[in-house]
Amino acid sequence: MVKNLLLKSPDWILRGCFNTWSWSPDGSSLAVYTPDATIRSVDIFKIDAGERRPLLSHPSYSFFDAAFSPIGGWITFTAGSSAMNTQIYVAPFRGSAIRDGEWIPITREGGRNSAWSPDGGVLYFHSNRDGFPCIWSQKLDAARRPVGSAQAVQHFHSIAFGTYLLNPVDFHISVAKDRLVLNLTKETANLWVTAKP
Repeated sequence: MVKNLLLKSPDWILRGCFNTWSWSPDGSSLAVYTPDATIRSVDIFKIDAGERRPLLSHPSYSFFDAAFSPIGGWITFTAGSSAMNTQIYVAPFRGSAIRDGEWIPITREGGRNSAWSPDGGVLYFHSNRDGFPCIWSQKLDAARRPVGSAQAVQHFHSIAFGTYLLNPVDFHISVAKDRLVLNLTKETANLWVTAKP
């Protein structure tokens, strides 16, 4: 939880209680949220003005992550009625509140933790669409609508990785020009046998 966010200097702070999801590519704004059991909104925090305003909200949906496009003008986020019933969306970002009628659905088979490619033309995300928590990609057109079907990028069908995304809140994908970085948890166990006393 961020109570005081130091930025330009030790004397320059943003006051309030919030968590952050993403910087805007021009560095002027943050996508932030108030930690709660059900996160019903994403706000935009204007850095220089120190102002926080609503960006995304829905009366029935919770939000789980949000990320500005690296080329500007767009934001991706996950929303749904529960943590197990989510969908990834993209919407135009103009620095003000976004109506839910502007949301563009990217996945229709669930998904979480979306991350942009550097050119803004692909979204990477995790999904259980094949029964395992694997990494997928979805190409987008210039209007940021899906082109074709999602493609598998990395499967994690090994039983050792079978539970690595049980808590998607702690999972993140970062994308560079030629690689993905993601955090995994690998589980191991031993079976012991002992004589009954």
